[in-house]
Amino acid sequence: MSKSVDDIREELSALIGDAVPEDDPERRQALLVLADHWADILRRRADDHGGGRPHPGA
Repeated sequence: MSKSVDDIREELSALIGDAVPEDDPERRQALLVLADHWADILRRRADDHGGGRPHPGA
């Protein structure tokens, strides 16, 4: 059985959260949101450049 998008997002958040050594829960959450936004930006840049790789300046 495949995981739902919410399950995957929750798992990714937990993994990234473990990698972000931040004691303040609000700051930690903000960093996770920022990481999510950057992932979206890089994915869109890769799509715009016709390949699976982000632009070298990204």
